[in-house]
Amino acid sequence: MIRSAVILACTAVLALANPTAAHVGSPNVYYEGPAGPYTVRVVLRPPSAIPGIAEATVRVAGENLEVSIAATAASAPAASAAPPQPALPVPGAAEMYSAELWLLEAGAYAVRVRVAGPAGEGEAVVPVNAVNRAPSRMPWSTAALLIAVALSLIAGAAPLAAVVAPGSARLAAVGSAAIVAVGILLLLRQSLAYDRAFRSEGLFESMPVQAETLLSGGRRYVLLSRQPDERGSRVWPRLVTDHGKLMHTFLIRDGSLDAFAHVHPQPTEQGDFIVATPDLPAGDYLLYADITREDGLSETLSTTFELLAAPTDPAGDPPLVSPDPDDSHSVVSAVGTEPLATAARAAIGDGYEMIWENPELSSDPAQEELRFAVVDGAGRPVRLTAYMGMMGHAAVRRLDGRVFAHLHPVGSISMASQEVLARADAGADPHAGHAGMDHSKHAGHAGMDHSMHAGHAGMDHSMHAGHAGHDPHAAHRAATVEESSVRFPYEFPLTGPFRIWVQVKVGDTVRTGVFDTQVTEVR
Repeated sequence: MIRSAVILACTAVLALANPTAAHVGSPNVYYEGPAGPYTVRVVLRPPSAIPGIAEATVRVAGENLEVSIAATAASAPAASAAPPQPALPVPGAAEMYSAELWLLEAGAYAVRVRVAGPAGEGEAVVPVNAVNRAPSRMPWSTAALLIAVALSLIAGAAPLAAVVAPGSARLAAVGSAAIVAVGILLLLRQSLAYDRAFRSEGLFESMPVQAETLLSGGRRYVLLSRQPDERGSRVWPRLVTDHGKLMHTFLIRDGSLDAFAHVHPQPTEQGDFIVATPDLPAGDYLLYADITREDGLSETLSTTFELLAAPTDPAGDPPLVSPDPDDSHSVVSAVGTEPLATAARAAIGDGYEMIWENPELSSDPAQEELRFAVVDGAGRPVRLTAYMGMMGHAAVRRLDGRVFAHLHPVGSISMASQEVLARADAGADPHAGHAGMDHSKHAGHAGMDHSMHAGHAGMDHSMHAGHAGHDPHAAHRAATVEESSVRFPYEFPLTGPFRIWVQVKVGDTVRTGVFDTQVTEVR
């Protein structure tokens, strides 16, 4: 009896070491780009707790290839990086390789994917955030089971000992059972203590921010400020630009999801970010802001706010800030009720249409990407031009807000993070090339480190797909080739209703196609 109870208790405790928790958001990393002469598609599935094991899958065409993967923490010197390990072919899946990587500390990592074969050798650097996300709490049923096992050991030890052990052996049997029971209770107590400590100190939390409408001079702005963190600090971290912008912000009207804007706030003298508001209807809005820290860690900040109605009689005062030339917005019909009917075509103005070429992705995750094309009124392909160095941008949101992702044709990565980590991994100054950086210019601005606000003059962030040993301008040249379609490596992380905004540039105009779908199958 004692042996069976101990085995049951140990099994329950081991089950806690691998909790099954639903992913909130879209934690997997998707990348497609060059590794020297090869094109690789990489999917990284980071662990929910650090240290932990990340799963890596690589697709690359070719025969007699050797694929290896290594992960280097941004905080670790390049010389201390672990050696690459081979990625093994996946049985039954042509051109697919897999490997597992230990991520030992929280922070940004550069995952180096190396390919060697008849065409030569090449490497791609894929950034990934290693952060502690909320695991499942210990189920109370499991805790109750452990307590019950301990009590049963204590209660059943004496009668059992009376049968199997006379005299002094009986006392030893009772003592052994008591020791095992106390050990189980102590293990339960320690496990709960670790869980409390992990949640209070180790979980990653995005910076707290607050957004509000600012009316000034007859104009309307959105002001984004950082709120005090657990240490009371309101200082923004040092940021780097992505596609030439310090911050990419999305404004989405809550509930109806009918109004959408992709804007780029600028820093203020007071330590906030401000952006001129496009022609959006008033209402309650969701705000998502993508930033990349100087160490390569990227994150999406989020909050809600009320967008007030625009003034009807703008004053003649000069604007606080001018709209960014790459700001764009769209207002369409409200999202329907669940289940959503999947839309495959969307009007984007002036007779143009955007076509979702593979809406079956909603029920077939093997598609592994979103594909869209643009045609004119006669159905002829329309040539697209680069929008902030890429052939397109996409935003994906689950109706209840549990998922939001900002995508590019290279995937879900921050290209600024890729550049920072690629430089650091090569042993170079990760901030080299940030021309025009003046660290003293903004000294004295209250509560904010304005060394992050350098103009990075002349910096072309469309080249971020380039790595050591690869032509750094190849991605930029590819992005400026006139095309009529765009694709985004991505897999829906959850089933349910989604709205997708796809942004492309036709001539000098940014156009947004809006698509709804009901996702029924995920990996």
